Amino acid sequence: MKKHLSFFLIFSIILITATSCKTSQSEATKKESSIQPIVSSMNEMIKQENQNDILLQKMAASVEEAKLKTIANQKVTDLEQNMIPKVNQAKTQITEYKKAVESVKEKFKHIKQQVNTLTNSAIQQPAQQFLIDFETSIETELSIATKYEQLLQNQSEAIQAIIKSKSLPTDSSDQLVTEIDQLVSLFQEQVTRLNASHQKVLSYKQ
Repeated sequence: MKKHLSFFLIFSIILITATSCKTSQSEATKKESSIQPIVSSMNEMIKQENQNDILLQKMAASVEEAKLKTIANQKVTDLEQNMIPKVNQAKTQITEYKKAVESVKEKFKHIKQQVNTLTNSAIQQPAQQFLIDFETSIETELSIATKYEQLLQNQSEAIQAIIKSKSLPTDSSDQLVTEIDQLVSLFQEQVTRLNASHQKVLSYKQ
């Protein structure tokens, strides 16, 4: 029996950040002008990550849809007409998702410069910690996407082997699903820390 991806867990993790985003936007207006641009930049990154959640849902659902539940007795016509298009669609969505996450990652260059201009360590330190936590979580997101790519590659190789009447390649899908689940758990922990560091920045009073 094939293992199923626990992608719904990923959705709930992102929604935690979404809740934090709403809080940050309401509190940001209370801050002094010296940290207002930084808080605004943080909010923008969080907002974009929340938008990426839609891509993440599509990606995870497409990967699950493209997985062969059983290898045996697969008809070539079914694979060519149904499974290959699903695999290709999932690959496209993974690429789209990774580009969106990389776009958020690019924003770090600007916000890091902003944080480096701060002279008060009371706000600079929590701001730097927020950046560390955010960047760490993004790297985990990219790792999850890479594992999805490997899962689809394994699937593609199996499909082509059946179509060409060749021996099936080693099926590593269960191991990859396990690794994805582990990364998702790690991501959950990282987002919890991210929300905590975000709140420390928001609670700063000049």
